[in-house]
Amino acid sequence: EAAIIDMPKTVGFLNGMFSLVKYGLSNCNGGFGAFNGCREGIFSRGVGHLAFSMPYNEASDDDQAEAVVSKLSTLLTSGRLSTSN
Repeated sequence: EAAIIDMPKTVGFLNGMFSLVKYGLSNCNGGFGAFNGCREGIFSRGVGHLAFSMPYNEASDDDQAEAVVSKLSTLLTSGRLSTSN
């Protein structure tokens, strides 16, 4: 499996990921999109962009951390993560 991944493909993938963060889903600097809109941080010409929102409105940092770990436990281990393992 590792034989099909060579350095040009790896560099192209990394360029595409950096472009996705900087310009949104466009073809700027080796991006994955089809549209050209190369203005850093302005995503209006791109097909889409990455966004982040805080989904947890917990009262304290400990409660928020527990909610995040619980969500990751569900996503990554189907809820099998516990304090004993």
